[in-house]
Amino acid sequence: MRQNKYSAGKLTVEIVMILLAVAFFFPLYLTFVNGMKTYNEVITSTVALPHAIQFKNFATVWKQLNFAGVFMNSLIITVASVAGILIISSAAAYQLVRTPGRVSQIIFMMILSSLVIPFQTMMVPLVKVAKDLHIINTLYGIIMMYWGFGIPMALFLFHGFIKSIPRELEEARISTAAGRPGYFSGYCCRF
Repeated sequence: MRQNKYSAGKLTVEIVMILLAVAFFFPLYLTFVNGMKTYNEVITSTVALPHAIQFKNFATVWKQLNFAGVFMNSLIITVASVAGILIISSAAAYQLVRTPGRVSQIIFMMILSSLVIPFQTMMVPLVKVAKDLHIINTLYGIIMMYWGFGIPMALFLFHGFIKSIPRELEEARISTAAGRPGYFSGYCCRF
């Protein structure tokens, strides 16, 4: 029977990990503990536990920040951005891979070349263009900007993935589905 020896190296690693965990969770502890204190308690004893727990600070911040509205904006931006990036880049990658040729290669390389441009060089022109198009401070403006910055990398990843799928698999599926009644145009969706 094999016994695990508890060495000094393992003990050192565990102590370092525990210290790192404490260091990472300490700001979270301060946030919640100080959120339940009065202003005077925060000033006099930042690390100590509150004398009387109160939640009105959280309610005040929730109202002042309009947290529900801010959260909804973030949700809309995230869902629309990710969905748009996935749909556009997957469709474009499929088209570029399945129609090989000089034009597809040029388009793919042009899109990939945008990945090497640092964001800092585009910040000022981007804001100016957004202002000229009247899409600054709008949800659809930020969504379109996220599409512009996210599609090149997603297209690169989808391009590599679709290249790894043999064309014979698609042809086999189309020929199998075309012979079955109830399928439309060889796709596997029933109508």
